[in-house]
Amino acid sequence: MRNLASMMQKVQGIQGKMQELQAELEAMIFSANAGSGKVTASVNGRKELVDLTIAPDLMQPEDADLVADLVKIAVKQAYQMAETEQARRMEELTGGLPLPPGFKMPF
Repeated sequence: MRNLASMMQKVQGIQGKMQELQAELEAMIFSANAGSGKVTASVNGRKELVDLTIAPDLMQPEDADLVADLVKIAVKQAYQMAETEQARRMEELTGGLPLPPGFKMPF
């Protein structure tokens, strides 16, 4: 029973740290670009697009499909950066404890 109480304290400590980590990650901004910097997308840790910059020379009607593709690429890369950082930080916090796929913390 003593081990169970100790384990529950550790879980509560980790849960508190995870809440702090989640708030910290949500405040972070991840930026990526495509087309040699012609399109830049920035997302926050909640995976919300917060900024999008398109170089003026891409604003030609005949370039609409290219611009759309570059926007998708930049946004996808920014999302991947956010996910990678979240996974890295979570692994640091849990000490590499294997969690089931799709398991979200805090509980």
